[in-house]
Amino acid sequence: MAIGCTINEKQFLYAYDMINAAIKAKLDVGNTFDVSEFMRYFYNAVKDSQLAGGLTNQAASERAAEWLAETPSIIDQVISRNYINNISQLKNIAELHQRRYEFNKEDISLADIAKYFEKANRDAQIAAQNRKNTDGGTRLSPKTDYKGKTRLSSRTILSTTLPIFKAKKKDELVAPIDQERALINKTLGKIIGIASGISATKVFKYQGNELMLMAVNAAEFTNPTTEEGLRNSGKLDSTTQEEFARSREMISKVRLKKMLLRLLKEFY
Repeated sequence: MAIGCTINEKQFLYAYDMINAAIKAKLDVGNTFDVSEFMRYFYNAVKDSQLAGGLTNQAASERAAEWLAETPSIIDQVISRNYINNISQLKNIAELHQRRYEFNKEDISLADIAKYFEKANRDAQIAAQNRKNTDGGTRLSPKTDYKGKTRLSSRTILSTTLPIFKAKKKDELVAPIDQERALINKTLGKIIGIASGISATKVFKYQGNELMLMAVNAAEFTNPTTEEGLRNSGKLDSTTQEEFARSREMISKVRLKKMLLRLLKEFY
């Protein structure tokens, strides 16, 4: 027997507006929107709000499943009405359609939907733990008698170097060299060599240009919502651009979760 519609009109409109805002926030800063990740995230946000309200784990899971029974269809509507021209920036669309089909089967139950997302949570936790287990695998053992400074320590801002190896892919035996960063390190080496022979009281010039160090707010320096931020970001190497984008994405997830938890309390 089909579970039927599980949320009311007010909840539908809330979900629609929230999903639309979430997609827009991603696309506005040049990131992709992962529908599978968002559905799992939304499930956890609703469940957490219900647990905080005193429900049991099973009851909270089924309450979250009530929302997720309709979420794939709502996401599909948001995309078709507002982002059909941005389809290349949306990830896991095939899985969205699969979930929409499965969650509308006649024999589906709220427990089945909750079970799907609980498994997705466990898979994500296992993956995160595996990454944690292998993190720092090449570091020196705590039993070492090495007494020198660590590699990342630096006396001056120009004494460090950018890592020049990109992360390995599954089918690669060795990490590829990041050519952009290798060139940056080579250029910095030349600058340091020239600077070491110049008095600190003199203006330092390199290739006819005056150079100086200035502290800046990295977030504002690469702010994707301003023309200056976009120009500055375009001057960075591609790896650094990706790291800034990933940082913004992680921050936006935390902010979005806080907003969800706060707004969901209005319904219960």
